[in-house]
Amino acid sequence: MNKPYSYGKLKGGLERSVVNFIQQYKRGLSNRVVKSFLYNQEHFHLFLKAICFPTADNIEELNQAFRRHYIVIRLTHYLSKLLSHTSRDYYHKHKKRQYHCLLIFDQPINKGDSVETIGNLIDINESDTAEKVINCQGRL
Repeated sequence: MNKPYSYGKLKGGLERSVVNFIQQYKRGLSNRVVKSFLYNQEHFHLFLKAICFPTADNIEELNQAFRRHYIVIRLTHYLSKLLSHTSRDYYHKHKKRQYHCLLIFDQPINKGDSVETIGNLIDINESDTAEKVINCQGRL
C-alpha cells in the first residue's frame, strides 16, 4: 500500500506493529475506498492511533470517520447516477415529443397518375384547405 503519510516518527515497537498490520491486511487496505479514506491526513492519524493504541474509543472513532467517509462516497455516487438517468430520460422525452406527430408537407399523396404533396394542396387564399388535407389523409 502506498502510504500517503509517514509513520516513521513512531517508536520501534509501534512502527513494527503498524507494518505487521499493513502486511497482514494488505488486500483489504488495497481497496479504493480504504485508500481514499487513508489519503486524508486526519483519517490516517486515526488509523495509526487505532492500530498502535487499540482502545474501544480509538476504534470507534476510526469506524465513525470511515462511516462518514463512505456515506459521502455513496451519496456522491447516487447523485451522479440520478443526474445521469434524469438527463437521459429528459433527452428521450424531448426527442419523442419533438418527433412524435410531425406533419410532413413534402409527404407524397397518390392522386391517380399524378403525385402531389400536402404542401402543394395548402393554399393560403383558399378557405377549404383543411378539408382538402383531411380528405387526402385517407389516401396516404
